[in-house]
Amino acid sequence: MKRRWVGFLAWVGVVVVAIVGAVVVIAIAGVGITRPTLYELADGYRGWFLIRYEDPACPPPSGRGLYQAIQIAGDGRGCTSGAMPRGWHYQRADYVGPSGVRAAAPSVWPLGHSDARKVVIAFIGTESEFRASPQPSWLWAR
Repeated sequence: MKRRWVGFLAWVGVVVVAIVGAVVVIAIAGVGITRPTLYELADGYRGWFLIRYEDPACPPPSGRGLYQAIQIAGDGRGCTSGAMPRGWHYQRADYVGPSGVRAAAPSVWPLGHSDARKVVIAFIGTESEFRASPQPSWLWAR
């Protein structure tokens, strides 16, 4: 009797895992969950930044574990030949010092994207810095 109970629980466990796996696959395919992005910024950078995607003149994103890493120059601009993220994806930023030392940067405020222009626009800093910062004219330029 005890063996039957253990066998039944094992079968229920397999079914639950299969259902959860199917839901995850459907969510990724349907909603468009993509690989998380790590923005690598010059040490201490605060403000607006823009990333151009799918530009063949730019390097591909580098891998940092699970993350696709994109370097942002000191003027707040970055580009990659990699595909533009589709749907939901996690974003975070690191400061990278001249010697390569890394430190966590403040929050990333994703503010917009254009599928037609293949760009993502975001802000790095605190909420008060974001609210006080005027948008640079180059953000929306073609």
